[in-house]
Amino acid sequence: MKTFDKEYKLMAVKRVKESGKPLAEVARELDLSPNTLHGWMSKFGKHGENAFSVVAICMMPMKNYANYAKKSSI
Repeated sequence: MKTFDKEYKLMAVKRVKESGKPLAEVARELDLSPNTLHGWMSKFGKHGENAFSVVAICMMPMKNYANYAKKSSI
């Protein structure tokens, strides 16, 4: 499974927001699953610039953290 750093995720989210292109098109351009990019967009919507940092993870409700931990390499 591929992992992406905070900067890459922010770049991808900003590309969707600023380009005016559909999310699926940006996902194809970046060779990402649309579901992955949609998840990043959702996290960015909730936490802004801190969406992919340790701060956002610490603020997660415990039930969400359990699901996040299964998918991540924390």
